[in-house]
Amino acid sequence: MKKRLMLIHPPGRVFQRSEERCQSNIDQSTSTSLRACNDLGYCAAVMREKGWDIFLKDYPAENLKEKDFFHDLINFSPDAILLTTTTPTFFDDLYYVEKIRQKCPQIYIIMKGAVFFDPPEKLLQNRQLSMADILIAEEAECVIDQILSGIPREKIPRIFFKDEDKKWVKSVSGYLEENLDRLPFPARDLMNNALYLRPDTGEVQATISTSRGCPSSCTFCLTPVMTGKKVRFRSPENIVAEIKECVEKYNIRNFFFRADTFTINPKLTEKLCDLLEKENLGRKIKWVANSRVDTLNETLLKKMKANGCWLLAIGFESGSQDTLNRIKKRITVSQMMETAELIRKAKIKLFGFFMIGFPWETEKHLQETRECIRKIKPDFLELHIATPFYGTELYKQITAERGISEDIAGHDYFDNTISCTNSVISAEYIACFRKKILLHYHFSFRYLFARFTECMTDYRKFLSYLRFAIRLIRNLF
Repeated sequence: MKKRLMLIHPPGRVFQRSEERCQSNIDQSTSTSLRACNDLGYCAAVMREKGWDIFLKDYPAENLKEKDFFHDLINFSPDAILLTTTTPTFFDDLYYVEKIRQKCPQIYIIMKGAVFFDPPEKLLQNRQLSMADILIAEEAECVIDQILSGIPREKIPRIFFKDEDKKWVKSVSGYLEENLDRLPFPARDLMNNALYLRPDTGEVQATISTSRGCPSSCTFCLTPVMTGKKVRFRSPENIVAEIKECVEKYNIRNFFFRADTFTINPKLTEKLCDLLEKENLGRKIKWVANSRVDTLNETLLKKMKANGCWLLAIGFESGSQDTLNRIKKRITVSQMMETAELIRKAKIKLFGFFMIGFPWETEKHLQETRECIRKIKPDFLELHIATPFYGTELYKQITAERGISEDIAGHDYFDNTISCTNSVISAEYIACFRKKILLHYHFSFRYLFARFTECMTDYRKFLSYLRFAIRLIRNLF
């Protein structure tokens, strides 16, 4: 009889659970769209190849509740369950760990989330957490088979397991999978792909991971410490094979190319674009990717545009050169302006990400960021409040300088932000400043006219922008 594995994003608020770096609060964001549950899809593909029966569901995306989950749990009767968590939803998700243990004590419980990369001892001593069997910080698909096949837990890289005294112990370190081409494609036949949409037109959008790791050292970011500074790339051929599967098998033609910096290797980006053109895909698909201002040039942008790129998401972070230097962004404000102009010239839309409220920031820093946003004029804008996630240099810096009295877990950078990050200006002032920027920017005549002009040629954009406007108004008032 086949063993059964349940893979879930548990019921609750809608967060970006599939990507450890972001952990975004979708409902409280300005215009961020929910991305596909590839983390579950990868695990499903790996374990299905090993002969397991799989049940996969993204409960928040489906707007399903506690009763729906427990109905599925009893009906499927799994041998093991993997449920995801985020730093903000950690305590909410532990509720399900406890309930699963009470209702079905025989189930092997695995939790996955960035909160387990470098957790404080206080968090590991949580009573409800003790009811789980294994904790994974990232790339669960690389270790799920080892965990469920009975390999000694201390030999499985980068997990937490319980010793004979029921205390959490961290296993060996090391990279997980060097050759990403060896991973199967996510099991999209088990995923409800219709839940994950392109932000402007509302068309179905698949996420395709193109690389893992980042050589940068941004102090607020989890990526360099979690997935490493060594970038592990998929080959362009392997990426195109997954695109073809999405187009031919699932009729998906819109994609988010997930990478910490998609253009970190411009030659590989060009090679992928050339291959898209060769396979006659460049004019059939549309895609968006993350990038940095110091990895783009006019030639590359033209090639990307010609082969389907319609939007680039750029982490500008701040309009203050002082803040850029302190967070080790390694870019200048002038570079930001120049690159934004290049992106506009290439007729690619721009999604700008900024962050305020770092420990040293004053009103002057915040005003510089406000002015920078005004000059860059992104088509989409997200403004985060700095949050010191466990394991980041920012967390260690604040802890060393004055300590952190609050649990980071349970907080996020839109709603219920942590109050101890900035010692110069109050958390209330920072939150109010954020709201003012978002309100004035999105309801300016220039911005409204630009969006209205787009909607004249595509009614789908009108519906999407209307939903974003309602969300924004609801969150700001």
